[in-house]
Amino acid sequence: MLSIFPELFALEFIGVTLVRLTVGVVLLYIGLMTTGIKKTAYSNSMKVKNYPLYNFIPIIFGIVEIITGVFLIAGFLTQLMTIIGIYIFVNLIFIEKHVGRVFDYSNLFYFVMILISISVLFLGPGIFSFDLPL
Repeated sequence: MLSIFPELFALEFIGVTLVRLTVGVVLLYIGLMTTGIKKTAYSNSMKVKNYPLYNFIPIIFGIVEIITGVFLIAGFLTQLMTIIGIYIFVNLIFIEKHVGRVFDYSNLFYFVMILISISVLFLGPGIFSFDLPL
């Protein structure tokens, strides 16, 4: 195989780790925004559309996002957390379609995060994680 830097192939686990950390940090940030700054905008948008439990949905959804992000950053239960992350990103697409734009991200951002999460699901946790392959 022709490659400019074939020595870097030995460091493939570092690339997977960076991708996992990226998804974890994005989920942690969105979770903190959901439970903090954007909570009232989220609740008000759901209240206008007559959603049931509009006060509790942002809190529960934000806590799940924070837990998923922290677990992905730590590399604990990586495959399960990426499946939950995919579910969260798909829900964010549908919530922003039906409720209105709460965050400043486009659907393309969520779609790319879904694809990155799928790649982490198949590639594994990388190094510096609790889920090291045996």
